[in-house]
Amino acid sequence: MQQEMNRLFSGVASNGSSFGFSGGLSAFGTATQPEIELQESGDEYRVIISIAKDSQVELVTELEDNTLSISAQVRSEVRNSASGVQSSSTSISQFARSIPLEEPVNATGLQTEKSPEEIVITIPKIG
Repeated sequence: MQQEMNRLFSGVASNGSSFGFSGGLSAFGTATQPEIELQESGDEYRVIISIAKDSQVELVTELEDNTLSISAQVRSEVRNSASGVQSSSTSISQFARSIPLEEPVNATGLQTEKSPEEIVITIPKIG
C-alpha cells in the first residue's frame, strides 16, 4: 500500500486536480507538497501530514466509498532578520489529496489531531 501511496503522490498535477498542490513557500517543510505518510495496522489507518511548526491549518476531510479526501490551507508566518532589519511575511499554501483505502472503514470513527508539527487522521477499520 505504501508503494501505491508514493506512486499517487509523486505525480503532482499543475491543473489543481485532486492530486495537485498550489501554494507558496515551505509551510510543509518543502516548496512543492507536504510529507504524507499512510500507516496501517490491523484495526486502523493513520494518515500523518507533516507541517511547519506553529502553522495555522484549516483542514477539511471527507470519507466516501473508502476514499479519504483531504484539503487544507496552511498559513505560516516567516520572520527574517537580514542585514539587521527584521521583517515578517505570511505564507499561505494549499493542498488536496485523495487516498484510497483498501479495507472497509468506519467513517463515523474518523478522528483528527493536530500537534505543533503534524496532523494525524485516524480511521478505524470495520471488522
